[in-house]
Amino acid sequence: MAVVDSLSPEQKTELILDTDSGALEDEAFLREVLTSLIESPDDEEFEHFLIAFAKANKQKNITLIKNPGVRDTILNLTLTALAPEFEEFEPEDFKMLFQDHLAPVLASLHPGSLAVIPNNISCHSYRAILTGLGQSVESLPLHLSDSLRSSIKSLKERFTRCSLPDSFMCKKTPVNENLICAAVNRSHVQETLSVYNSSEALCRFTLTEHACSSATHLTASNLVTLMNCTLESNRTYPTEVWKLLFQKASPELDKALETFATMAPGNSKPSLSHALEALGEVRIANFSQTQLQSDDFVSSWFQTNIRPFLASTTPNFLFCLSSKNFSCETYQTVIKAFSSQRASMDREQQQAVYTHFIRPFLSRNDSSDPGCVSFNRGSKEWLQGNFGNFSGFAKLRDLQHLNANFSSAELLPLLTPTQVAELTLSSGALNDTDHIDRVFERLQEGDALENVEEFLTQLTANGKGPDFQPVVRDRVMNRTFSIISPNFTHFMEEDWFVWFHKILVPVLPSFSPMMIKSATANISCKNFQVVVSGMSNAAPAMSKGQRKGIGKALQGYLVKSASVINKPVCRHGIQSDAEWLEAYLGAFSQHVTYSDLKAFNLSAMAVVDSLSPEQKTELILDTDSGALEDEAFLREVLTSLIESPDDEEFEHFLIAFAKANKQKNITLIKNPGVRDTILNLTLTALAPEFEEFDPEDFKMLFQDHLAPVLASLHPGSLAVIPNNISCHSYRAILTGLGQSVESLPLHLSDSLRSSIKSLKERFTRCSLPDSFMCKKTPVDENLICAAVNRSHVQETLSVYNSSEALCRFTLTEHACSSATHLTASNLVTLMNCTLESNRTYPTEVWKLLFQKASPELDKALETFATMAPGNSKPSLSHALEALGEVRIANFSQTQLQSDDFVSSWFQTNIRPFLASTTPNFLFCLSSKNFSCETYQTVIKAFSSQRASMDREQQQAVYTHFIRPFLSRNDSSDPGCVSFNRGSKEWLQGNFGNFSGFATLQDLQALNSNISTVEVAYLLTVSQLAQLAATPSHLKTKMDVTNIMKVINPVNFGAFFDIVSPAIETHPTNFTVEVKSAFLQEVYDRGNLSSPAISDTEFLLWLRRLSPLLVNLSPSLLLSTISTSELNQFLSRPNVIDNESDICVIFNNYNNTAAFLETVCHSTD
Repeated sequence: MAVVDSLSPEQKTELILDTDSGALEDEAFLREVLTSLIESPDDEEFEHFLIAFAKANKQKNITLIKNPGVRDTILNLTLTALAPEFEEFEPEDFKMLFQDHLAPVLASLHPGSLAVIPNNISCHSYRAILTGLGQSVESLPLHLSDSLRSSIKSLKERFTRCSLPDSFMCKKTPVNENLICAAVNRSHVQETLSVYNSSEALCRFTLTEHACSSATHLTASNLVTLMNCTLESNRTYPTEVWKLLFQKASPELDKALETFATMAPGNSKPSLSHALEALGEVRIANFSQTQLQSDDFVSSWFQTNIRPFLASTTPNFLFCLSSKNFSCETYQTVIKAFSSQRASMDREQQQAVYTHFIRPFLSRNDSSDPGCVSFNRGSKEWLQGNFGNFSGFAKLRDLQHLNANFSSAELLPLLTPTQVAELTLSSGALNDTDHIDRVFERLQEGDALENVEEFLTQLTANGKGPDFQPVVRDRVMNRTFSIISPNFTHFMEEDWFVWFHKILVPVLPSFSPMMIKSATANISCKNFQVVVSGMSNAAPAMSKGQRKGIGKALQGYLVKSASVINKPVCRHGIQSDAEWLEAYLGAFSQHVTYSDLKAFNLSAMAVVDSLSPEQKTELILDTDSGALEDEAFLREVLTSLIESPDDEEFEHFLIAFAKANKQKNITLIKNPGVRDTILNLTLTALAPEFEEFDPEDFKMLFQDHLAPVLASLHPGSLAVIPNNISCHSYRAILTGLGQSVESLPLHLSDSLRSSIKSLKERFTRCSLPDSFMCKKTPVDENLICAAVNRSHVQETLSVYNSSEALCRFTLTEHACSSATHLTASNLVTLMNCTLESNRTYPTEVWKLLFQKASPELDKALETFATMAPGNSKPSLSHALEALGEVRIANFSQTQLQSDDFVSSWFQTNIRPFLASTTPNFLFCLSSKNFSCETYQTVIKAFSSQRASMDREQQQAVYTHFIRPFLSRNDSSDPGCVSFNRGSKEWLQGNFGNFSGFATLQDLQALNSNISTVEVAYLLTVSQLAQLAATPSHLKTKMDVTNIMKVINPVNFGAFFDIVSPAIETHPTNFTVEVKSAFLQEVYDRGNLSSPAISDTEFLLWLRRLSPLLVNLSPSLLLSTISTSELNQFLSRPNVIDNESDICVIFNNYNNTAAFLETVCHSTD
């Protein structure tokens, strides 16, 4: 005692186990030793002690600490000390503790001892503990194992999550009489009964005492008495005790069982489970093959002798039984015996009969008739004979596996709802309404509500819903509803939840509006909420029409219950209008119109996030909401759409918004702030998607969705449009903007017109040639003048009638006035100051002005022509378009044929405007019935203004006026060919200064008699090259000379870049004479020998002229060399090796005399 604190863990172990120390008999001393270890500053000291203690016990073969107090102390102090560490224990730690360290003291364990084990230990840890306790039970004397057995039972009940299926192994129970009888006075029973041999005396002793006696008193009668009083006492004895008893009473056992069977009830009793296990090992295990095949023998045992025990059957007994070699006949006799006791079994035991006896036996392949298939006729007899009352526990696939000929359709009336569900899932019945009808005929037998519940529950047992065809699902729902609807009046809140959140889930998408109306007819508001939440879960699988119908039905309930639903009991747990909407309409709230929702006095702001895109459209356009005047509120509504997790929600809103605007004939959102908000938020939200937009998407957006807000568009708004969109997409946008310009008041269209201009400048790659169609400009005075005070001009000028006052007003204001002040003089003043201001007005404004000033217009134009410059001005383009529609379009046939009239108009009245011509004006002009003479007068007018036009306008004069006019076939002189004498006069008269824009093919098509040689000097280099490149057109050297003489040598490169490829493509259509003539021209005038020509440029010319060098004659080649160059060439060493070479040169050189003269002079 004095030195205990100084001892090591190993020494303390020796001290405790030392018989001289008496520690194993001194509870107080032992407590002090263990406390010193537990409270040691060294945390590992107690662990070292446990290891040393276990090791020493093994060495000394100590399996049990016999002193109960000492044993209790060691166990309790150890568990208490280690309890804080159990949370961190691994399975290996628990194994060491309960299978090793604590083994000698586990006899003291009781269920309460295990309270220190945490509930969250792993199942591996649980099994390590359980194994340790089981090992101790097997090694302990029976009287010391009772508490341990209770602890095992308690542990299993606590850790049901870790329970494993009973093993499919026939386990035998070992009987150790010494352990069983260790605490029993073996002679006491015999001694007592020799004096008092009565039932009362017999029952005074325990079953263990009888088993441990000599058992000579255990007659059949006494054995029956003993079993009866044991049954009445409800005391449970382990299997090994029963087995020992039955072994000792074996001679009397059969007779006793036969008698007991007539007296015992058939109820399941835990005490009988162990007795049955013992009978299985003592009797059934020893049945001979002959006995197992004898129906009389098997019947006497299972339907008589052990019948009272069968309701207490265990998985182990059943599995051992399945290994017996019954015949199919005797097996079915056993099944009848179990079936007769089924009502007394709990469900777990009933299941065990199937899983541990029926299925294993029928699955055996070591019999002459596996599955006993041949023994019975037909599926029905096979099922009833081999499964008895337990067929409901078999999976359908098990039945089909055990009997390949099993006809599930034939046996539908015999199948359980669970099996019917399996059949439905596996047989293709999900697509078969006829099969569903047969299924429900089966389900309506017996308790239809219970059957349907089991059937539908099983359909989703695998965690996945069945994939019904809609028509089949509808049939299932209809048949189910007919069964469950009569029970709605008895449903409690839990019932509503179970059915609408669990059981009906697979078929709820087929729940109809009429069903909802029926189900909720007399339902409380709380139960209504349960139904709504269940239906909401199914909503995604419903059609839109169905969701709408259900929403209408739910709304009907709410209207009917209006006086109740807002009472406190119906708003319990509902904190806001949004929560109210979710509780009472759920997912169907979005399928009720916003106008219907308004009836419930909900705050629009509170429920905005719960509304569908269509409802938000209604909300925005609802005059009562004021949304179209409240920029902040509108921004919140749109933001809720844009930021919705559903990417398609904003798109649906745009579609609904456009549709509603059309229905309400809303073409313009009038509030500028609201309009700006809608446009800007929409473009910003969609900008990231524009890269993926198709032309159709842009068309829908700019021609439909955004139409009412495009008045807010400005050039900067379009910055979000990617530069790489297709030209089809560009044109879709442009068309939308153009349509809006036409429909908007003029004062609102300026920014949009600027946007169109900006877009065109940005996408020049997508510009198309102006269409060949004479377009008229519609004039809607109401749109033009919507923002104009029409009387203001007249009122002001009636007081201040001066040029300054006149120019103070815009052209639009003048056009929108009564225009009585627009004299010719005032009109000239107005045109001049408009021109000076450089302000541009649309064609429709000019047209309205000219229409109103029509009486004074001609005189004003005549005066203006004497004052205005001839420069091109964008502002005059629109004026010219207007003049074309107001005046020229109305010229009579006589006027168009009058040269004086046409001359006065085109060379005087509209001359200042002609430099600002447009393709549309020109094409409209080409349709007028000018004579050839008046047409040429017009050409002269345009030619006089050519210098003031840009190249695009010059080109347009040809493409949109000259060529269309001359191409017309409705005149007496098409192309005005007959009007002029000769090609020169025809070209100059009909093309003026614009002939250079025509291709040679155009000239030849317009005048098949044109002499291109005659007009060569009037043609451009390009036209001449086209002429020269025409195969077989040039035939002689003179033809080449006539063309080349009008071409400046500086243009030779451009000329031959066109001609040489043509010669290379069609070499046979160009004679050697023609090719030589071209080379001669280059040689004579091309100046290629000039030192200024670089090697690079010379090489370019060699490539350019290569098609002309093919088949070139020696004489032509030598003729291109000057006498001095030839002299230099021949003077070089090793150039001429023999006389024949010199002969070749001078036989082909055409300037020999000059060469010899040059040589002679140089020699002198």
